Amino acid sequence: MKFFKKYIRELTVVFFLFLLLGFLITPFFIVTIKNYFIIGSLGLLLLFSWFIAIYFLYANKKVKRHGEVLIRVRFTEKLFNFFILPSLFYVVVVFTTFFVKSFYLNFSILVSFAFILFVLLVHIRASYEKVHYVSSVTKIVYDAVLIMIFFLSMFVVTSLGFLDLEMTYFSAIIAAVLLLYKLIIDKQLCRNGIILIFISIVFLFVVSYTVMGFNLFVITAVTTLSFYLVVSVWTIRLAGYTKWGDYFNPIIYTIMALILIFSL
Repeated sequence: MKFFKKYIRELTVVFFLFLLLGFLITPFFIVTIKNYFIIGSLGLLLLFSWFIAIYFLYANKKVKRHGEVLIRVRFTEKLFNFFILPSLFYVVVVFTTFFVKSFYLNFSILVSFAFILFVLLVHIRASYEKVHYVSSVTKIVYDAVLIMIFFLSMFVVTSLGFLDLEMTYFSAIIAAVLLLYKLIIDKQLCRNGIILIFISIVFLFVVSYTVMGFNLFVITAVTTLSFYLVVSVWTIRLAGYTKWGDYFNPIIYTIMALILIFSL
């Protein structure tokens, strides 16, 4: 009960976003494309309102260790770190639910979205409360959301009619944007980081091009799995691990998932 009282704002935001999108996908509510996205954009205003409230609650934090120190955080920095990712996640879900025709599949997407978004918002708030830093667990949640955004974006791209080589190009562009965002929030944007993005994009492009002749399920699944591998390796490397054994788990998970995908 104490947990729910503490995170009542986050629960309220997620609940209303779920209701808003649930209202849009119900078969009894028919809207034009324009109205669908206008109504859907109200969710961004709700997310921004939550961000503003959390910022002003925790923007100035007193730390007592060797005297009293007042820590101030810049609005623009927190806007980029703590508002862009939930908003991007929400926008991709809005587009996905628009193209998905099955009500039950849409409902499953919304339930998953609500749960993941709540976890994300809780960790963002925790980052404020713990003297404004992003914990390793929060970074893992960030990575999970990035992978979800990539997967849903791939679905939207195929729904728009981009297939084969066009789909490969778009997957590379989407991955480049998300990986650039990851570098920025991890404060690793430098020449080596840009080189790392280029290498990763070439890898993803080759993988996507290789499976281009398969069906859409295989293409989307393998490409998303490749993006997962890239993000996992990046996270391990940016955390300072350099031994080959540290990269063993994500590689094994990827191989096992590939075996499962191609055996279906």
